[in-house]
Amino acid sequence: MDLRYRDPRGHVLNLGYRWELEGFDPSLDEEDRLDYNREEYDISGAYRISPRVDVIGRFTYDHTNSRALEQLAGVQWNDCCYGLQLVWREWVDDNDTARIDDDFTDRGIFLRFVFKGLGGVGRDADSYFEEAIPGYRATQF
Repeated sequence: MDLRYRDPRGHVLNLGYRWELEGFDPSLDEEDRLDYNREEYDISGAYRISPRVDVIGRFTYDHTNSRALEQLAGVQWNDCCYGLQLVWREWVDDNDTARIDDDFTDRGIFLRFVFKGLGGVGRDADSYFEEAIPGYRATQF
């Protein structure tokens, strides 16, 4: 279940709740089936500070296992000649199994700098931001 709000000025707020039932998908391998019910809460948003500056954030929490699944905070600056994105992210890598004992936390700081008309350095972050923050539309570089 998700609630989403998108302001015409570019602000976005999302609230989400997910409940996953034990062993719900019988098509999965045995190690991929949950042997417990899982509840997750998700809050994300973006705020357009000015026509040139956006900030974004996301927090996803696994209530069942009392752990944060993802935390994200970022800022984007867009000017006539260049653009800059700086993001801090921490997430749980689940090793593609339902067991949590083989999970580990990963984190990173990601920087993207773009000279308009010349291309960018680093991975294209716009699509990730738009996936992470539903309703968010990045300022175009």
